[in-house]
Amino acid sequence: MRPLGYFLIVGGALFLIWLWLSAAHAHAVMCGPRGKIVESLSGKYSESVAGRGVSDQQQTLVELYVSPAGSWSLLVSRPQASCIIGTGENWERVKPPSQGEKIRW
Repeated sequence: MRPLGYFLIVGGALFLIWLWLSAAHAHAVMCGPRGKIVESLSGKYSESVAGRGVSDQQQTLVELYVSPAGSWSLLVSRPQASCIIGTGENWERVKPPSQGEKIRW
């Protein structure tokens, strides 16, 4: 599978997670300056960036922050502000699928 295909699968999965989290935990959204949020994720939760992507129009940056203990936060940044749109526990890092390998849900 090409890197773009892998990115689209991961991006789609993150988007579905975001939809679920936004419906179930709409009160948990936290917004502010990106630098302060990233500093808080690092200082309070020991989370560091595990992956990022930019929207087609180059207006939105989506980043996933993960800690060694398994906590995670999904941060969406626009020029005006950044917002944590989802958080959770038990993040598991997995190796990317090899070329031709099918992803099982």
